[in-house]
Order: sequence, then structure tokens, then C-alpha cells
Amino acid sequence: MTQATHLHSPGQNWVTYYEAVAGRPPRETLLKALAAYDAELLPNRPRLAVDLGCGDGRDTVELLRRGWQVMAIDGEQKAFDRLLNRPDIQRDRLQTQLMRFEVLTLPANVDLINASFCLPFVPRQISPSFGRQS
Repeated sequence: MTQATHLHSPGQNWVTYYEAVAGRPPRETLLKALAAYDAELLPNRPRLAVDLGCGDGRDTVELLRRGWQVMAIDGEQKAFDRLLNRPDIQRDRLQTQLMRFEVLTLPANVDLINASFCLPFVPRQISPSFGRQS
């Protein structure tokens, strides 16, 4: 796992949030995006998804279940503590990165970026450079 400094302000209680959303299904926006991908006739190759602000993995797990390679990114170590302890995680196609969004550089071969609940936490001063590709 790549490590960087914390993204969130010290006053945010992410453990409480993770406990409140534990066991919830993948977000509807991700399911709609995956349905659109499933409807396309794409070459038979592994697909790469980046799950920004992955939290405890509710969307990451669904992507892995469907055969995607996933780069799960979050600014909180507690997110990965929970994600990697899930009994339904498939680690062979999972890469985790503990990092701030302002230092994020996306791989050129990304097929899907899932940012279900993280964009409000991107500092405004970095928005123009956010998500640049390598």
C-alpha cells in the first residue's frame, strides 16, 4: 500500500461513518455505470477501476466481484483497516493507496473512476489539477 498524509480534517469522525454504513449494498450510481459497461461490446481484457474515497469498500467489493481490477484510494488508514478485513474481499485484483487527492496521478489505462461520496472533500484550490493522468 502506498502511504501519504491524511486528507481529512481532524474533526471528522470517519469511524462513526464507517459503522453507520457497514453492510450497505453498492451505491446505485456505481450499479448504473456497471450496467452501461456490461451493455457495451468491449474487448475481452481486464478492466481497471479507481475507487476514490473507497471507505470500507462497499463499491470496491462489487467491482472486484464483477472481475474488475481495482485501485482503491482513501485518505484514512481506518478505511483500509476495515476494507482489508472484509470476508468478501478479493485481494488478488486489489491495489490500495493511502493518499491525498491533491497528489493523485491516475494511470493512463483507467476504464472507470468511481467517486461516489468523496468529491465534496477535495479542496477547492486543487480542483483544476485533480485527477490528472500519468
